[in-house]
Amino acid sequence: MEKLNYSIEFIRTKRYALQDHTHQQHAEKLGLMADVGKSMDRDIVRHDYKTKSKKKWKKKKKKKSDDEYDMMSPISSPKNILPTKASDITDEVIVSTMDDKMMKKAKKEPAVKKLTMEINRDIEKMKNFDKRVTEIEDKKDLAGLYCMDHYFNEQNCSAAPYEFRRQQSRLYQKLHPGVEINIEEVEAALQQVNNKLLSDS
Repeated sequence: MEKLNYSIEFIRTKRYALQDHTHQQHAEKLGLMADVGKSMDRDIVRHDYKTKSKKKWKKKKKKKSDDEYDMMSPISSPKNILPTKASDITDEVIVSTMDDKMMKKAKKEPAVKKLTMEINRDIEKMKNFDKRVTEIEDKKDLAGLYCMDHYFNEQNCSAAPYEFRRQQSRLYQKLHPGVEINIEEVEAALQQVNNKLLSDS
C-alpha cells in the first residue's frame, strides 16, 4: 500500500511540474502572437480598440474531461469587460482583439507553431499521468478490500462457517455480483411445499 501511495505522489509531482511548464509556454505563445498583432496595427494596444470583423467559426463540442487541459482556448478574458486603462492591455487581451488576418499570420509564425506543438504534446502527457494515477488508485482500492476481507475472516473464523463468511465478504460481493442462493435452504423449502401438497390431497 505504501508503495502505491509513493507512486501516486511521484506521478502527481511530475504532472504538476509539467502543468506549470505548460502555463509558461502558453504565456510565451500569447506574447509572440500579441507582438504580431501590434506589428500589424499599433492601435491594438489602445483600451478603446475595436476589433475588425471576424468570421464566426462553429466550435466542435469537447468532452468535459478535456476542459481542464484546454489552455489553448484562445482567450480566457471576460468578453463583457472592456479594459479601461493601459495596464489592462495584457497579451491575452491583445490576442482576443486580433482579427482573422492577424490570427492567421500569428499562427504561421515558426516560434508560435513550435510552442503549439510542445503544448499539445505536454497536454497528452498530462492526460497519461492522470490516467496512470487513476489506475493505481483502483489497484489501491482493491488491495484495501483484500486486506479488509482478510482481517474480517481472521476475526470471524470461529463465528460462522467459511462459506457464509465468504459470501458476506465485501471483496466476494465485488468480484461476484448478484444474488447468492443457499441450495440447502431451497431444498428444505421445496420439501415443505411437497409435504403440504401431499397432506392437502
